[in-house]
Amino acid sequence: STQCLRISMRSKRIYSKCGDGHVDKNEDCDCGHQQICDKFTNKDKCCDSKCMFTKGQYFCADGDCCKNCEYSVNICRPSRGECDKEEICSGFTNKCPLYDFVSPNYKICRNEEGFCYNGNCMNSDYMCKYAYKDSRVFFSSACISLISDILDPETNNSMDEATKFFF
Repeated sequence: STQCLRISMRSKRIYSKCGDGHVDKNEDCDCGHQQICDKFTNKDKCCDSKCMFTKGQYFCADGDCCKNCEYSVNICRPSRGECDKEEICSGFTNKCPLYDFVSPNYKICRNEEGFCYNGNCMNSDYMCKYAYKDSRVFFSSACISLISDILDPETNNSMDEATKFFF
């Protein structure tokens, strides 16, 4: 697989140059070392070895939202469940939007067995058991405010513990 060659580095860059695989301010594109670029990452031949688009009307050379050297409108991330909608490329950038489309928090999901929270369907009964620290407690309207406090990162850092109750 060539995916490992496309992983971007997260470390701080000391200097930039054409052929390093990172698009800098003065570059249209940068698919990496010329041999790697020609063989693996530049299949549509959008980018040349001088880090310029091969044709003036090209807009991109790679990315989930780049097809045939142009920005595309396609599904770039599938839905992760009932509370999360698929992400669709805008047609104006080569990057997929990041988790923009989620259902409103506390919307009922999974045939009324859970509720949406930050794009995940949470099991209400388990959340109430956790909130009250009592295995005999079940979901009720009185439990909603306590759950809300637990999930609020400004009042409590229990989100890591609470996420084990996702469906």
